[in-house]
Amino acid sequence: MKHLWKLALVSVLVLIAACNGQRPAGTAQIVVDNALTPTQATVPGPDGPRPVARMVGESGIAMDFVLGELIISTDDPTKLNAFLSRWGGQVLSETEKVGDAPKTYQVRLNPSGAQVEAILQRLNQSLPDLKGKFSTSSPEAAQLLAVAPDLTAMPHRAPGSAGRRGG
Repeated sequence: MKHLWKLALVSVLVLIAACNGQRPAGTAQIVVDNALTPTQATVPGPDGPRPVARMVGESGIAMDFVLGELIISTDDPTKLNAFLSRWGGQVLSETEKVGDAPKTYQVRLNPSGAQVEAILQRLNQSLPDLKGKFSTSSPEAAQLLAVAPDLTAMPHRAPGSAGRRGG
């Protein structure tokens, strides 16, 4: 429950994105700040340690997350498979639907081919209400965050949580 706010934040961004009108472009930015460091460098995983990165938004709240993983919620297998195909992804685990909430998938992916500036330019053009500056601890973290709102594939997603929040 303590990480529910992260999912809510991403949900709000996606809802804002869904309200695509004829307004000026958004101003979202993702920058790399090598001074940022996650609370812990890795977290344990079934295949060994998983690297962790850090993101800080304009509010100054830091969020650590597992590099190369996202939490995806969808009931549309076609969209899930398109996303997995686009980013070389595989489903690590899944949680069945609860009530009206869609099925949730923990996904490992490879966003190394993500062109952060090009993705942001496309998102800012199509999502005029998308705003904010997000700093990340590494280029790999910036690529994962740029891939996360890939709205052409998924209606909802959040970075894989590392289970820690720091300041």
